[in-house]
Amino acid sequence: MAPSFSLNDADSFPALAEIKSFTSRDHPPISISDSGKPMKIVLIKRPPFSLPDGISHFLFSLANELMARGHEVVGITTRDPDLDRVAERFAYPNIPPITTLTDFDGQGYYFEFMTWLKYGSAIVASYQPDLIIVNGAVPCRFTAPSVTVAHDAEKRAFEGVFWPRWIYKVLLYRNTNKLVTTCSELVSSVAEDAIYPSRQIGIIPTCITPELYHPRPLSERQQIIVHVGMHIYKNPLASIRSFLPMADRAVLYLVGSIDPEIARYVDALPECQRSKILLPGIVRDDEFKHLLETARVVSVPSQYDSPVASPTVLEAFACGTPVVVSTGISRDLIKPGFNGYMTDDDAERTRAFEELLIDDTKWQSLSQGAVETTQTFSASTVADQYLGLFSRAK
Repeated sequence: MAPSFSLNDADSFPALAEIKSFTSRDHPPISISDSGKPMKIVLIKRPPFSLPDGISHFLFSLANELMARGHEVVGITTRDPDLDRVAERFAYPNIPPITTLTDFDGQGYYFEFMTWLKYGSAIVASYQPDLIIVNGAVPCRFTAPSVTVAHDAEKRAFEGVFWPRWIYKVLLYRNTNKLVTTCSELVSSVAEDAIYPSRQIGIIPTCITPELYHPRPLSERQQIIVHVGMHIYKNPLASIRSFLPMADRAVLYLVGSIDPEIARYVDALPECQRSKILLPGIVRDDEFKHLLETARVVSVPSQYDSPVASPTVLEAFACGTPVVVSTGISRDLIKPGFNGYMTDDDAERTRAFEELLIDDTKWQSLSQGAVETTQTFSASTVADQYLGLFSRAK
């Protein structure tokens, strides 16, 4: 039976401020054997693996590559009521087993923190891992080589207050041997946010499995624009506003869990515009790939405190589909005029949409640039970087 606990048990655990923080000097020299034997690798994600978000796609892509090489991989998460939908949402040849810390029906940062504090270290250690890759931060101590991956530098509230989450990062980013970000812009932001020496922060990009995508030629493309994600930071209203002036000659798909406010906004539009905006909700992985492969444009107007390496952009690139992004997307991915366009202005975004829908020559040029960019972020390349993080034993 999976362990569970009541949040009323909090008094039996040490307070956040009492957790021992580590610096790089506290960690003994550690290395990964270069014997060529299969390794045991643990991938940690606090939110559910079944969520079809960018971090899950990154982890499943990385796990698929590592397992194809013969390594033993397991994912560990706080809880995941939709584990039976993983295969539907993530169509990878190799899917690792996922372990949950609890079946208790809780949610939020406090619940996740207390669950990991009580069970995390022991359950991770039970797998006797050779390498641990932590996405986010967890209140655990590890004896195996470990790395924390910072995917963003957003200042989210912890139970409505910001400072506890700041302390959480300052302390727990030091609980692993190494800290990496997924793009160059995040280094200074994470260093400042976590009071962490920037020179000790590495960069390993998020990854994708290019061979699972099949870019289609221009002749098979339709007048479709795709926006992914309904959360406020995904900025779906920006995609809608920029689409409306051209609703007579294209279709906009808003993919993701349907937000009631966005649905009401769309419903209030005139029929000639409303009928051209489709909200399919969360779709199967194969359906999503097909949509990206047949669209002419992917819109990513996301808003972040510091630019991020967007997995949505990488998936679009793998499908040979140019993107129109905001300045919230890392320049490590976006080369304006080569694989897409970058703007925060609604009118400029509309003009970019129109060019990519009308100008076949420009579209083909940017499509080729998108596919070329994908190779830098292949799962094979990124797996090599993670396996090479620690000095080899001689």
